[in-house]
Amino acid sequence: TVEDTGHGIAPEIQTRIFEPFFTTRDVGGGIGLGLSISAAIVRGHGGELSVTSSSRGSSFRVTIPTAPSVDSPPTELSSSRELQRRAPPSSHRQKVLVIDDEPAVAKVVKRVLTRSCDVVVEVHPLAARDTLLNAESDAFDLILCDLAMPELSGDALYREVTAARPALAERFVFMTGGAFHAEGQRFLRSTRRPVLEKPFDIARLRALVVPSPE
Repeated sequence: TVEDTGHGIAPEIQTRIFEPFFTTRDVGGGIGLGLSISAAIVRGHGGELSVTSSSRGSSFRVTIPTAPSVDSPPTELSSSRELQRRAPPSSHRQKVLVIDDEPAVAKVVKRVLTRSCDVVVEVHPLAARDTLLNAESDAFDLILCDLAMPELSGDALYREVTAARPALAERFVFMTGGAFHAEGQRFLRSTRRPVLEKPFDIARLRALVVPSPE
């Protein structure tokens, strides 16, 4: 546990501080990758990075298990296997919807996948909901959806799509900053959907989304 005696972190942004590129600093003061990278490293060892904060300071706790937990959210390895099993034939050009309220992240994902996939980007969760609820069942082969978003979280969006378009709900892959609250962990365990952790390596992103030729 690492603690400080600063002015604390506002409650409304505590769920976002582990997201890549999220920062409250002025331009030039940082790009918002430190905590997301730290969280990814901890998650890579099967652990969790969490925070509690008040007006008298913040406390960050790194928890590392002594053995892998069977209740852990899907790993990138299991995600890769699942996507490969569900992937269409390699001759098919996949249609991918990327939902992320951070334009910089969405832009990177689109640039990486455009050569092999038809990519649609939506940075407004409410607009993404309208798109999915009015879409045909085969509108998208994959839906890459950020878990923590304002206005409409990824888990809330998933539940709405599950109720109205269950076939599309089966194509969700969640993107996370690598550390999230207990409710988010329970949600991922219950859905058993694949998880792609940020910040993601470009080669790993391609391997998870683009099916390998037979």
